[in-house]
Amino acid sequence: MFKPILAKNLREIKYGKVVGFSDESISKLLISKGIIIGSLATLVRESPFGQTYYVKIDGLRFGLRKEELDVIQVTETEAQISS
Repeated sequence: MFKPILAKNLREIKYGKVVGFSDESISKLLISKGIIIGSLATLVRESPFGQTYYVKIDGLRFGLRKEELDVIQVTETEAQISS
């Protein structure tokens, strides 16, 4: 069985696949934005103070707060995301 990691660690693994969420209320918000299980994700950049993150998920770019990103669980994948 694999152990999911937090999406904020995407800078270390480069590409990840969303495998779940750790908080039900925030996950509803993320799903409504289009971030669903099975999506491919990469971290584009983070703010200087680490409170907001710019991520690319299934080709769409999102600005997420730290609290939102901490809920997303990912596993490492080799797949690249198209521009």
